[in-house]
Formats: sequence, C-alpha cells, structure tokens
Amino acid sequence: PISLDVTKGNLHKTTTVNATGSVTINASAAGVAGQHMWVLVINDGTSGKTITFGTNFKANATLVGTTSKGAVVHFVSDGINWYEAGRQTGL
Repeated sequence: PISLDVTKGNLHKTTTVNATGSVTINASAAGVAGQHMWVLVINDGTSGKTITFGTNFKANATLVGTTSKGAVVHFVSDGINWYEAGRQTGL
C-alpha cells in the first residue's frame, strides 16, 4: 500500500511498477474540512494497473490505469473522509 501524507501539499504523484502490480492508496489523515487533494498516478509501460483507494477515501470507483498513461483524481475532505470530486484518465 501507498500512504499519502496529506500535510505535505495538495498534489501527490506516484508511478506504478510492474513488479509490484496493483496497489491501494491510503491517506495519512482525514484532512481539514474543505481541503483539496489531487492524486496523479502514472502507469508504467508494461500494463495498466488497478488502483484501489483506502477506507478514508470515498472514491466513485477503483482507478483502472492505461499503459504508459496518467490519471488524476481530485478529492475534497469533510474533515472525516476524502470524497472524490472528479477524475481525468488517459493523460
């Protein structure tokens, strides 16, 4: 699993690794109500990976990556959970 430190800025970037495969992303904390966070996932050149968001995320769905492409998922915190506000894939 990957843990994002939500006190270290609002943009978090991760690149998948073929040897590791699909992963789960967790947030280190619930954040502050009204806080925004963007998660940028760059898929490796071997295959698209499936990204699952942990329990403090309220994502619309898992993120299914595309080989050698990126995706951005935007979340907003209510102070308890991170709610998905939008996503763009195939970047």
